[in-house]
Amino acid sequence: MMQILFIIISVLMVVLFLGVLFKQTYLLNINVFLIHIILGFIIILYHLIDRSIPYELIGVSLIGVVLLQLKHRDILNDQDGRSFLKRLYHMVYIMVLLTISGLYIAYGPMIINVAGLWMSAITFTMLFSFISFCIWCSGFIHQRNAFDFDLLLILGAGIFSERVTPLLARRLDIAVALYEKNPELHLLVSGGQGPDEPISEARAMQHYLIEQGVPSSHITREPNSVSTHENLKFSHRIIQRQYQTKPNILCITSQFHILRALRYTQMENVSMEGIGSHTPYHFLEISLLRDFLALMYEYKLLLTIYFGLLFAGSIYSLLIVPFLQ
Repeated sequence: MMQILFIIISVLMVVLFLGVLFKQTYLLNINVFLIHIILGFIIILYHLIDRSIPYELIGVSLIGVVLLQLKHRDILNDQDGRSFLKRLYHMVYIMVLLTISGLYIAYGPMIINVAGLWMSAITFTMLFSFISFCIWCSGFIHQRNAFDFDLLLILGAGIFSERVTPLLARRLDIAVALYEKNPELHLLVSGGQGPDEPISEARAMQHYLIEQGVPSSHITREPNSVSTHENLKFSHRIIQRQYQTKPNILCITSQFHILRALRYTQMENVSMEGIGSHTPYHFLEISLLRDFLALMYEYKLLLTIYFGLLFAGSIYSLLIVPFLQ
């Protein structure tokens, strides 16, 4: 019975992958992502206690990788893209190797077999979650209808001069393209001045937008934030002051960054949608991994409980079940 239920859940998870990757924008939110991850956690925990392999979740993960590869098959035509894939698959290979190593320790004649099984479950959890994270990041690249929104919130990124970097320019270019379609849009640029930055990121972004033809009267600056959380927190205060009714907001940042940004909007109790700009391939895998870990940290209570259950399940599976038998 449980196997049939998990197969149905796995099919649903694949359907979610397809919807996210192929422009079903209603699935592009942090809550759907979290539900997807929790379903995976439940399957892993059950198989750990049952002393079985989660083949259905392995299948879901493999299908996710194939779907990502098919959607972004043009990467293979780019040398930097091929190098990125090589580095990304190397990271996946290491996680797979750690998972298998943990299983070997768990079922070998060693006193640390509980720790081995626990490590294996955690590593596979991270692998599945990272693949899901990459799929959602990919989904946020889709274009949005400019007339669905009243305000564009563009998050800043580090600058080295008074000009925006190529990474930040990609975010702003999305805002410019949307503004050109709907000149009624207002833009809020958020980013403070770091110790090694000559001006605030918000001012540099404002300069760039004006150069691209956006009138200054349609641009508001938030120049005090020095972190993503502060971006959303301080921007929310400005929005509350300037709007009597809640505007429809689109948050624009890099594709690897959008889920974490939406998590902070959730924490600030502000509703907005998101879109991600393309990231250069030469550091995309590091950015994906860094923001994935940062997003997981924001759910530290959930992960602490889950990892505790995995440890208890490992003890039950390897020590208590054999004793009862």
